Amino acid sequence: MDLADKAGPKGTVELLTNEFIAQKLAGELGVPLGDPSTSKPTQFNIALAITPNSLRTTRLEAKLDGAKLGGNLAVENFSAPRIRGKLDLAAFTLESWTPPSADNDSDARSTPDSGQPSATETPLPLDVVKDMDLDLTARIGEFKGSGITARDVVWTAWSRPGQPYKQELTMNAYGGQIRARNNIDARGKSPKTGLNLSLEAVGLGDLLKGTVGESYITGLTQLSLNLDTQGNTIKTVSYTHLTLPTS
Repeated sequence: MDLADKAGPKGTVELLTNEFIAQKLAGELGVPLGDPSTSKPTQFNIALAITPNSLRTTRLEAKLDGAKLGGNLAVENFSAPRIRGKLDLAAFTLESWTPPSADNDSDARSTPDSGQPSATETPLPLDVVKDMDLDLTARIGEFKGSGITARDVVWTAWSRPGQPYKQELTMNAYGGQIRARNNIDARGKSPKTGLNLSLEAVGLGDLLKGTVGESYITGLTQLSLNLDTQGNTIKTVSYTHLTLPTS
């Protein structure tokens, strides 16, 4: 790494670690995550090429809770970032990376101060995507969390300055496929958002059992719905237009 260049630092930075239990380390730092006694090792072997106006990985080999992580990531033009990347993680268990559930969190709840806007009237940061230049893909081989068990989970995000932000999430779960597409158009005074959700040949009984704890209905599900909203607060977004496509 050259720190003497007047244009800014440039060179290569490496992050090499031995295996460690990330959840144990987080707990020692006052941030409880998962259960350290059942967690698997985490390790980093990363190299970054840095210039005054860019950053990219030249090596990305890591393990997160025992699962292999690879891929690449690049950021150019820090003043108006252009972000590109592909990440591949073998497995991810949500509960390993979230705080343990509290039996009673009523004490943590707070009442908004008088005169302050309510949560439903607080502006959502939808305009952050208006000038975003982004092309990302992340894949998880096996996902477990919040009652969901899925394989081949793929998230993609795409955006260009002055164009709508688009993202898609697909996963194979409960014998079928779940797909969600979302777009945000923040070019006007009142941002527009859209969501398309589809379930193809998904075992409804297993899905309900995993997410709500009871198999109220059984059988295969073929479902598609479109949700269109407008506005930049939860209150205005709540006035939605829902469409159930017909075959």
